[in-house]
Amino acid sequence: MPPVLFSRRGRPIREVCRLVLNSNMDLSRALLELQSALEGSDPKFVPLFVKSLGFLVCVGYERSNGSWKPESHEDHPFVKILSSRREVERELVNQVLLFMEKNKGLGMAEVCEFLRHFLIFSILRMNASDSSLFLFARQLITSMASFCCSIPNQALPIFRALIHCLKYFPLKSLEVTRNFCYVVECLVDSFTVVLRQLVGKGVLITEAQLCGVELIENVLSLYMSPCKQSDEIEPIVELLKHMLVAQKDLALHYMPELASVILSLSVLLIESDLEHQQLSILKFLQFLLKWKSKIEYAVNGAEYFLSEELLVIFPVISLISSPSKSVKGAANDLLVLLERLLVKLLTMPKINLAKKVGYPSISRPELIAYRLLQHLWFEDRNSLSSSFFLSFSSVCGTDVQEMHGRPRSWAYQLKELALWIVERRKSGLPVPRSQEILLTEMPLLFGAIAAVLVMHPSLGSTAIDALASIGNMDPKLGVSLLLSILFYNNIFTRKDVVYQSMLPKLLGMLPSLASQTGMIPLVVQTILPMLHKDAKPYSVVRNSYSLALSNLGDQ
Repeated sequence: MPPVLFSRRGRPIREVCRLVLNSNMDLSRALLELQSALEGSDPKFVPLFVKSLGFLVCVGYERSNGSWKPESHEDHPFVKILSSRREVERELVNQVLLFMEKNKGLGMAEVCEFLRHFLIFSILRMNASDSSLFLFARQLITSMASFCCSIPNQALPIFRALIHCLKYFPLKSLEVTRNFCYVVECLVDSFTVVLRQLVGKGVLITEAQLCGVELIENVLSLYMSPCKQSDEIEPIVELLKHMLVAQKDLALHYMPELASVILSLSVLLIESDLEHQQLSILKFLQFLLKWKSKIEYAVNGAEYFLSEELLVIFPVISLISSPSKSVKGAANDLLVLLERLLVKLLTMPKINLAKKVGYPSISRPELIAYRLLQHLWFEDRNSLSSSFFLSFSSVCGTDVQEMHGRPRSWAYQLKELALWIVERRKSGLPVPRSQEILLTEMPLLFGAIAAVLVMHPSLGSTAIDALASIGNMDPKLGVSLLLSILFYNNIFTRKDVVYQSMLPKLLGMLPSLASQTGMIPLVVQTILPMLHKDAKPYSVVRNSYSLALSNLGDQ
């Protein structure tokens, strides 16, 4: 015969639960009694107390008709159980799943809102030094994700709740990062199973795809955090790509919201130094661009947006000189796709190019970069609004924002700042800390923006000057800039592109590159064919570009 367990006040557990069911005892009082008894009970009886508390929580939630929402984690009954002792963890996971199953009829979104503080608390407590704390959060999240597979029509609110909690993962140790990768893998697998079921039923397909985009965004944002301790992004990138490949295999269309994923990958590509990471990101980008190319983004059948993948051009060009043949090959394949996009942009009437709206203003680095690019491309030349994003006047000691009463472009300000930094460095003068960051962290990102502005009808010339100045500021970008010159000259010499007037300006960057000792042989190799008596400039440029693509990676 099983033992009779008592609450803190000496009442049997069954009696406490019966009193609550018959409305003869206040729920909060019953929870307090059983919670106190749990904390002082023998370890072998802990699961029974947790089951009783879980039962009472279900009763309370049902009576509130789904309106019970603890104001903070301190008031949450599940948080109190979890905080009491370690032995509660296994049974507590079971009670959470049972709570979700019993109350799904009241609305899964409301159930997830009730669990929100508990989920966040379960993740935040991993900051403690006890590594075993990771296991509970991992088990809880993966169990909830697996539970989604049994209720596909109601699974999306659960996925959204779990995705929202991912940002609280403290990726400050290798162990937490490994647990995080395991959690993401379980989420991706469960999400894919649910998506297949929804596609089979023909319901909630768009909502599910948007949920998938949100999952990718949140995961990638954590790997762009300056607090991360691990650079092992390759397994995560492969997982997320696998999720989208599954969508494509189900004959689902590319979602415009995936633009933010392309932006995130562009920033990760800039930050990545390891070849295997660069290769996985390049292949992911190539997959997205090929998938996207199958549809047309049209507004009223005539307008097109300034594409996010334009920001990938300069980072990808930089990888053409990679010593890895695999990275170089993937970069070449991606450049072929990007070249088609550029030609389309350059041959499109200006009136048909539309400005995309809807991104958060300063929520993430990649969105800031794209919003800055949009702003610069579409801004009024007589407007000073570009200084909202980046102002250099107080840095250089002179006002570079205006000249003769007219505003200076952002590209011009960037050029002036780069030259100012170079001059101070040559003179042995100190460079302010805020500008020192530009030297170490920002040249490739600024180069990515300026490289797009090279194609702007009115800002192109200034953007080329800015690129040259960035090269002086960071000599390591010399090869990347040389390849950029050849890449753009190859595009500008096409018959269907009317930008031949930009060729002399682009080739004018060569002398500044030749000022770097290591670049002299490469610049000479580029210029010599142009000096031949019977040389045709356009053909020479195109041949130089082809030669660079095939040989420069072996330099």
